[in-house]
Amino acid sequence: MSGAAKQKKALIVWGNWGPYHYSRFKGFKQACTDKGIQPIGLELFQKSNIYEWSTSQEETSVKHFSFGEEEMAFPIWKCFTQLLPYLWKLKADYAFVPSYWHWSLFINFICRIRGAKIIMMNESHADTERAKGIKRWIKSRIVKRFHAAFVGGKPHARHFESLGMKPESIFPGYDAIDVSYFAEQADDVRSNATEKRNLLGLPDRYFLSLSRMVEKKNLPGLVEAYSRLNTQPMDPVPHLVFVGSGPLEKEVREAVIKYELPHYDHTEGKETGTIDNHSKGVHFYGFRQIDVNPTFFTLADAFIMPSLWEEWGLVVNEALACSTPVIVSANAGCAEDLVIEGETGYKIDPRNIESITTAMSHIGANTSDLQKMGTAGLTIVKQFDCTNFGNNAMSSVEYTNR
Repeated sequence: MSGAAKQKKALIVWGNWGPYHYSRFKGFKQACTDKGIQPIGLELFQKSNIYEWSTSQEETSVKHFSFGEEEMAFPIWKCFTQLLPYLWKLKADYAFVPSYWHWSLFINFICRIRGAKIIMMNESHADTERAKGIKRWIKSRIVKRFHAAFVGGKPHARHFESLGMKPESIFPGYDAIDVSYFAEQADDVRSNATEKRNLLGLPDRYFLSLSRMVEKKNLPGLVEAYSRLNTQPMDPVPHLVFVGSGPLEKEVREAVIKYELPHYDHTEGKETGTIDNHSKGVHFYGFRQIDVNPTFFTLADAFIMPSLWEEWGLVVNEALACSTPVIVSANAGCAEDLVIEGETGYKIDPRNIESITTAMSHIGANTSDLQKMGTAGLTIVKQFDCTNFGNNAMSSVEYTNR
């Protein structure tokens, strides 16, 4: 229509898109559409150098570049010959960019000189801060240049306020998942619990650890905490189930041997043998894709994340969406917003083994309260679904227009 106002464009960028990103983009797209804004997604890399996820999802509103397989790389030549012309022609009105590293800053700069308002997406908080002195000063100068920030929750908001951002420019809800998907999958698992349990060879009761096996996850410490658990009043006895792989897997397995715990290997091609549900046991399942995870979450007594530090911890969202109580490090980014002591789960000091064991004891001895805790967890995590992601993203857009 002649004379009609030009439709504004909102660009959202992630290096590599996994299942989480497509779910968030769905909420982002709907919120943009409701505001009359054109949503555009941008992916630069084909693989994540952190996660082993895969996805077959397609989205016509997402532009895919071929910058290689490592999303932390900075292919300067491709940025200038491919990314720059695309961004220049696009002329986005709003650009959501992750953090403030090399290619993100490049996108920030090009979109900014083309007139875009730049919104930072970030999960950092005080307990993950590594910059000090001059590095922190430089970071604060960069951070204050953003028009707004889209962050995880309360500790993240405080962190960026301490770096100089105005409190009113910071919006929570970045760490969202498709809560409905996990809740529906959990309902299906519960209606076929025996079949699902037998299919995966799961014990009758168990604590679940689902993560990459890397140093910050503190998994050898979790094995030690489990070894100290007094299971005498518990029958069936809760086992410890590990889902995931990584460079520290050997160390985790060695810890199981050190504490003389029976173990069961469910990785491909291994025979587990008969599971003894009346004594302790540790299970290894290796890495599994996201579509299998709801079964692990739903049938667990509790999900445990004893990380030494954690930007957020989306697996906690997933567990709560499956109505499963959680045991989470108090310094994890999600703990303040999602873990209500004794109601949705328990907070622990990850460097205090006894703290982890005590929380496991609470769960193991109070099976009658687990359903109530699960219901409370599902209620609270709905505040961090993908519809909320889209709505809060639009709130940050509206702020930049003031």
